[in-house]
Amino acid sequence: MIIELFNSPWYLAFMRLSHNEFRGQFKAKGLVLTPQRWAVYETLMGMHGHPDVDDVFGKVAEILPSISLNTVYTTLDWLEENGFAHSVLPRDSAKRYDTTNRPHHHLLCVKCGGLTDFWELYGTDIVPKKIRNQNEVLGVDVTVNILCGNCKPKPAKKSKNSRS
Repeated sequence: MIIELFNSPWYLAFMRLSHNEFRGQFKAKGLVLTPQRWAVYETLMGMHGHPDVDDVFGKVAEILPSISLNTVYTTLDWLEENGFAHSVLPRDSAKRYDTTNRPHHHLLCVKCGGLTDFWELYGTDIVPKKIRNQNEVLGVDVTVNILCGNCKPKPAKKSKNSRS
């Protein structure tokens, strides 16, 4: 039920800043909110899953064909630096972006690259005490490497002629 709430269009729309709020965030950082930057933000917020830069660029280019890949990169970097998006770095894959600001973790299929959120929360207590004592642990980001249901080998079917 809670997962469904946080994935609902209502919640996603609630989390999205208005044009003026977003403009204020840009202005506070000394940046100008251009139509291109607004398009990147709106596009990313409207995408589901964990798109990479090329996915975002492709969608934004449908709206603004003259946008550069560099603008998309720099805008996504700014969004990440300012807490509007988070990146996930799957092994041997491009950086992918996640607009879910609520703490969560990821399941990564090592075969197909599928990336899925999961909501079981692990706090800093899973970090060994010696590390916690010597360092300031800022958070825990768990990525569980899996073979998803589509990639997991199917059990061999027993033939009717085989004897147990």
